[in-house]
Amino acid sequence: MKRYTSSCILVSLLACVASNAAIVANGDFETAVSTSGTGPGTTFFYLDESTGNIQKNDDGSVLDSDTDVDEWVQQVLASVPDYSATGGNGGGGGFVMDPATNLNNKPRAIMQFVDDGKATTGVVSITLDFKFNLTGTGMFGNIELYGWNDGQTGPELSAGGPNANDPTYNVTNLGDATNLLGGTGVQIAASSFTADEWGTATIASSLDLGTGYDFYAWRVGIVGADGPNDLASFDNLIVIPEPGAFALIAGLLGLSFVMLRRR
Repeated sequence: MKRYTSSCILVSLLACVASNAAIVANGDFETAVSTSGTGPGTTFFYLDESTGNIQKNDDGSVLDSDTDVDEWVQQVLASVPDYSATGGNGGGGGFVMDPATNLNNKPRAIMQFVDDGKATTGVVSITLDFKFNLTGTGMFGNIELYGWNDGQTGPELSAGGPNANDPTYNVTNLGDATNLLGGTGVQIAASSFTADEWGTATIASSLDLGTGYDFYAWRVGIVGADGPNDLASFDNLIVIPEPGAFALIAGLLGLSFVMLRRR
C-alpha cells in the first residue's frame, strides 16, 4: 500500500511538472521551416488536425514534408524583412530581422501551431527576450496566442501584413479559436530597451488557461522597422506556471520524499 501511495504521488508530481510545459514546443526558435511566396503576406496558414501538417488555404497544399505541427513556420516574401536563425540570447536559437530585403518597410512574423492535448492548464506567465539595435525608431515586438479544442475550427494566420508600423500587421481568420492575449496581441516597444542589449519582456503575468486547449497557435514578429539599418531579434519564449503551482510541485516532491523514506 505504501509503495502504491508513493507511486501515485510521484505520478502526480510528474503530471504537475509536465503541466504548463507543452504550450510552446520550441521557445528558443532554433529552427523554422522556410516556405516560399511572393505576395505581401496575403496567404493564410492553418493546421490540418487530421494530418498534423501546416497547409495553405489558397490551394490546400502541404507546404513541405518537414512543415509540421509543433514547428515554427516562416514565409519568405518579396520586399519584406526576412527572419534568420542567429546565435540568439546566450547561445540560444533566436531570430533576427534581416534588413537587407527591407525594401518596402513591411512587417514580418513567424508562426507555430502546437498540439497540446490540454497539458497546459491554469494560470501561467509568458516572457520573451528582445534585442533592438535602434531604440528610437518606433519598432516594437508583437506576440499573439490563440487556443482551440478538437472539433473546433482553428485560426488561419498570415505571416505578413499590408502596412508598416501597424499593430494589425498580420491578417487572422479566427474561426472558433479564442484570442488569448486579446486584440492584436501584446506589443513590446523598442524604446523600453537599451540598444544592442537583450532584455526580457513580460507578455502576460497571469494568463488563466482554465482547463487548457487541445491546440494553440503562436505568432511572433517585429513591426515598424523604419529603415534598412533597423535590426531586431527575439528569443527564449517561456511559459511558466503560477507561483501556487510551484508550491504544489514542491509540496508533492517533499511528501514523496517522506513516503519513500518511510517505505
